[in-house]
Amino acid sequence: MMRFPARRMWLSAVLALGAPLARAQCPTVVLDGDFANWSSTVYTTFGGGSMSVVPSGGNPGAYLSAAVSAYNLFGVETTLFLTKTDLTWDPAVDGPINTVSLQIDHVNLPGSYQFFSVLVVQNGQNYTASPSAPGLSATSWTTASFGPFGSTSFFTSPPSGPGQPDFSPAGAPIQFGFAVTIYGIGSPFGGGGFSQSVRAYDNWQLTVSPGPAASVTTLGPGCGATSPALSSTSPAIGSTATISLSGGSPNTPGALFAGPLLSPPLSLGASCDVFLDPAVLVSPLATGAAGTWSAPLFIPPVGALCGQTAVLQGALFPTAGPLGFDLTGGVLLRVGS
Repeated sequence: MMRFPARRMWLSAVLALGAPLARAQCPTVVLDGDFANWSSTVYTTFGGGSMSVVPSGGNPGAYLSAAVSAYNLFGVETTLFLTKTDLTWDPAVDGPINTVSLQIDHVNLPGSYQFFSVLVVQNGQNYTASPSAPGLSATSWTTASFGPFGSTSFFTSPPSGPGQPDFSPAGAPIQFGFAVTIYGIGSPFGGGGFSQSVRAYDNWQLTVSPGPAASVTTLGPGCGATSPALSSTSPAIGSTATISLSGGSPNTPGALFAGPLLSPPLSLGASCDVFLDPAVLVSPLATGAAGTWSAPLFIPPVGALCGQTAVLQGALFPTAGPLGFDLTGGVLLRVGS
């Protein structure tokens, strides 16, 4: 099995369709258990909120303490927005986002409930998803999971407004975190005093899944003397797929081409179709005595590749086929997780 590093990297550029390189993977998992780079903002109609990092007593080590209060009057609420400031996802560079998931450890400290939401921040606007109250009776560290959430699961907060975050390549950079909310308990005439809650959080784990799942689609049969077939294993980002040709004329040279999907395909006659245009040479190839060939295709861990597509098609020449060469069918690769 031969490797073609330069051509392999060129194919990565074809898959990116001109997108710049990025640092992200598909999916990306970020874990934060020390909360060294977090900030907080508060929205309240009558109350307060604050965060602090406690150096010990977490699960294990440091943990984040979130305290909120709301006056006991019907309709009063306080939301504390907590953002990880050293993590930014730029959809134009890191790739579009398909879903966001969050896992976090929590335990009750003194006070009443807290509603928990997953937070994304874009263009200075807070968006939250899944307001809930996990583990209200958790007196020991408990893990809660939220998501996966697409962009339509998020809504502006606080307190309301139009629109949702833009997870597409046209979207502005995004930051992540979580939000906790408390509501005043009482009648419309007031219940007196404040509801207060303090909860500890640790091991914040964010999973960002850009783009769809990796896939391979076969495009038509081969043609020529033997009607060779081209196939590929899954082009998962950060992995090495295997491109294979089978059923070809034995001991015959040829080439592997790549390019955008041509639809409808171009008919060359003799039941031969071309499925890509423009076609650019990726690699020379040569079948063995069994009429087969294979080579590795490295998919870089670049988030901008997620969801991108390219078509591969092979040719063998000269052969005894009606056109003097054999073509494989095409394979449409979609890079993903």
